[in-house]
Amino acid sequence: MISIRRYQLLVILSIITLIAFFAALKGYSASMERAEQLFDGQLKSLANALIIIETKDKSIGTGQHSEFAFQIWKNKQLFLHSDNTPRTAIKNFNEGFSDINFSGKRWRSFSYTDEVNDKWIIVAQPIATRFELAEEMTLAAVSPLVFSIPLIALFISFAVKRSLKPINQLSQLLNAKQAKDLTPISIERNSKELMPITDTLNDLLLRLGDAFTREQRFAADVAHELRTPISVVKVNAHNLKNECDKLMINNQDTEVNFADLEQGIDRLASVVEQILLLNKTNHEHLSVHFSQLNLQRLGQEVISEIYNEIDQQQQSIELDADQLFINGDEVSLKIALQNLILNASKYAGRKCHIKVTVKELAGLLHLSVEDTGPGIEASELPKVLQRFYRGESLLQQSTIKGSGLGLSIVKQIANLHNAKLELAASQDLGGLKATLVFKHFIAGEQ
Repeated sequence: MISIRRYQLLVILSIITLIAFFAALKGYSASMERAEQLFDGQLKSLANALIIIETKDKSIGTGQHSEFAFQIWKNKQLFLHSDNTPRTAIKNFNEGFSDINFSGKRWRSFSYTDEVNDKWIIVAQPIATRFELAEEMTLAAVSPLVFSIPLIALFISFAVKRSLKPINQLSQLLNAKQAKDLTPISIERNSKELMPITDTLNDLLLRLGDAFTREQRFAADVAHELRTPISVVKVNAHNLKNECDKLMINNQDTEVNFADLEQGIDRLASVVEQILLLNKTNHEHLSVHFSQLNLQRLGQEVISEIYNEIDQQQQSIELDADQLFINGDEVSLKIALQNLILNASKYAGRKCHIKVTVKELAGLLHLSVEDTGPGIEASELPKVLQRFYRGESLLQQSTIKGSGLGLSIVKQIANLHNAKLELAASQDLGGLKATLVFKHFIAGEQ
């Protein structure tokens, strides 16, 4: 995935580099052609200057590496020449420019005749020297364009970064928003292209705010509209049973029917409470207040609150907790631990043993609840975290009533605390072991 800034920078630099390359190539070709014309003009000027030379010395020293060579012929005789030319004519006596070879080099030559004095002037310059000089001149002209590309890239990068500042600001505003913050987004320096996006986002936030408000109102209405009728039904069922007892019309079938009715009402009430609790513990709806919590004390409080329910099942429970602290929401963590303990109490059976452990293992804090019950098949462990799922082994136990939401609520609360819910077979007790694993904690007395 490439960023818009990098993409724009690469595209613009590629276009500029390509244009600069073709401009440099065209400039190089034009400069070389112009240099050729200048060097040819030098040869003409040198030929004109040599016409007026009169000397008794037939050879003029120019050095083996001179940039020029010349011959002056008078009356078909070699009158004067540079010492880097042979004593024979280096080219035919034809006026104009031509390329010739002598002294092991390739030369550009120009010949000119002085008809008045019957002279032929031949001048030449090494082509390699001409090329080197022309290339130096051309590179001197083209180099600033090539070397300016990094500077252009720097300015383009700055311009692109500045142009994308509204997008970066929008990203920062979205990242800074809390789950419940659905207020409109306002960007200081909005752009014409970004304005439709911000308008769409603000419209989406407005609709989400309305949807969340409706959902919260629905949850409140459900709490009121369902709890009251269920309570009325339960009271009416109890009164009906009492009336039947008074009229002495009860029999075995009636007793079974009344028992089933009461269990159904209790299960319906439990499902409603669990659904409401699942909705409340959603991180978008839950009002969390994080503080430093002593998990040992939290475990003691939860066990004391639900001890009567455990005692009614003739079950035993123990707490093995070290002095470990985390930053968390007390209400939601109590709900999570209470659900784990009650699940163990419900599915492990009468006279079972439940153990709650708070320990540090491998640098992580483990809050575990395990029991001596039948446990859950390994193949079903990943599924039981799904909402409303109840394993085959649990469905076979028709006396156990549940909604399949308890572990989903615990998992939701674990996510709220950046923790992980792990399910496995208990190595010590043989039943199910449910563990909340926290990454960050504090050890020792506070």
